[in-house]
Amino acid sequence: DVASWDSPGPAQDLRRAAAALPAAPATVDLRRLGFLGIVGEPAARARLAHAMWIECAVLHWPSEVRMSILAGAGASAGWEDLRAIPHSDLGGERGAGPAAHEALAALLSLVERRAEAANSHAGSPTPAIPALPAHFVVITPGSFGLERQDLDRLLEAGPGCGVFGVVLDERIEDLPQGCGAIAVCSRDQVEIIDCRQSGVRQFLRPDDVDPRQARSLAGLLRHAGLPRPEPPHRLPEVIHLL
Repeated sequence: DVASWDSPGPAQDLRRAAAALPAAPATVDLRRLGFLGIVGEPAARARLAHAMWIECAVLHWPSEVRMSILAGAGASAGWEDLRAIPHSDLGGERGAGPAAHEALAALLSLVERRAEAANSHAGSPTPAIPALPAHFVVITPGSFGLERQDLDRLLEAGPGCGVFGVVLDERIEDLPQGCGAIAVCSRDQVEIIDCRQSGVRQFLRPDDVDPRQARSLAGLLRHAGLPRPEPPHRLPEVIHLL
């Protein structure tokens, strides 16, 4: 009976079972979505953010991705040990408070320079070289002492210039404008709302990284002898052609 498809009972149980894909990898395409907002239960959202931070660092060379944490005063607990990795950039090793303002200003300046370079290349017969390195940014709830319009500018213009990241807060309505997707975290489930595709939803059981594991992995990266990125005026050693 088609009419009973959405009603409680065997038909709904069958639909739920068919919609689930156990142990399948799930991805978030930040190049399409830009920034992922993470809200919900504090410990769960911290685990998800730590997992994304460490995965980004482990899977990318420091010359490919630079990483920053914008944490306001009193909100950097749990992130200090993750700052000092070879990928850290734009104030990543400094304390909270004023450094967050400096890092945000540096990111906005980078976005403006890359946007100007892209505009100057418009109309050229050859395609523009992608913005390298990419920047992955974590914005914590305590960093919202920053100018809200500056955060909105970063979320709006950053993805087109190679700046992506995650924004943490308690509720969806507290997030800055411009998140391409939102992850709503509970103790054992994450609901992903795709804001770019009319609110398409996915329900996941993530393989979270415990903060202690994240600190341990960050320590291994810190002592792995990876070279830090060259200053921005130097030509990159590798340019992606495809």
